[in-house]
Amino acid sequence: MDPFVEKKTIELSEVKNQSYEQLRDRKITDFVERQERESLLYKLDLLHKIVPPKRQISSSYRYDRERIKKLDDTRIKIVHDNDWNFHSLDFNSEYMYWNFLNFYLLSLVSDNTGLKFSNDTIKYWTQTSGTGGSGT
Repeated sequence: MDPFVEKKTIELSEVKNQSYEQLRDRKITDFVERQERESLLYKLDLLHKIVPPKRQISSSYRYDRERIKKLDDTRIKIVHDNDWNFHSLDFNSEYMYWNFLNFYLLSLVSDNTGLKFSNDTIKYWTQTSGTGGSGT
């Protein structure tokens, strides 16, 4: 049972008209929807708690929470504060890091759920991430 929903209360009237699976799925959906407004770092921390890393996706990539925090803080300044005063970002490097981060997060989910990537997906990620096929 999902530890984030297993202790949620359910009204008796709901039990009368829905199966256990329907009630569980609704509670999981409610939980996921509540996370929508949470910060990026909160979501990443939660994902790591639910599906911990089992392997390194590439020798050239390391998950770096502080780097992500810095990038997200910059994004927040630009998007929400219209503050364009930043000078210390190397956009090419950060773009590549975000590409690897996406692949890393997909790998976390895949490794822990059995979800398989299609050959087209793997080809796309290896081309756009610059892994040359070594990112798996």
